[in-house]
Amino acid sequence: MPIKVKIPGGWKVVDKRTGRVLHTYRGHNAKSKAVKVVRKGY
Repeated sequence: MPIKVKIPGGWKVVDKRTGRVLHTYRGHNAKSKAVKVVRKGY
């Protein structure tokens, strides 16, 4: 189960159980990209 985490300059998508970083997004549309991935579940 992924969750999004705010970082300086962007967002990370992190696996809730393992803590492993799945994706890192930076830029003006970083939050929307992170939200899409979290909703899909990967």
